[in-house]
Amino acid sequence: MTGHETALTWPRQLEKAIRKDPEGEVEWKGSNVVNKYKNIYRFNEKVQKRQCYNLKKNKNFDQKKQLISTYVASVIGALQCLEQQLFYMMDQAEQSNTNSMIRVVGQLTNFIEF
Repeated sequence: MTGHETALTWPRQLEKAIRKDPEGEVEWKGSNVVNKYKNIYRFNEKVQKRQCYNLKKNKNFDQKKQLISTYVASVIGALQCLEQQLFYMMDQAEQSNTNSMIRVVGQLTNFIEF
């Protein structure tokens, strides 16, 4: 088998060469070889089908993984937004407490001055 021939064409070419043998001496050994190659080819077909099935299965798994990671990323983004809002509200509360304390101190100083 040369580098350019595939596993698909090799058993067929060997089978054709055996049929062309005029004496039929090699036919018995050649048919055994052909049968072995056919079995190998069938096994390779089964392996390829299994690999194709596994690729589809992995593709579905990758799609689900992508969906989950997108969902988790959006949840994290929403939580970060809520965190920013909470910090903003805490800053406002702190400022209002400071302003309230300034008002109370100002009222007390005005009361003391009178």
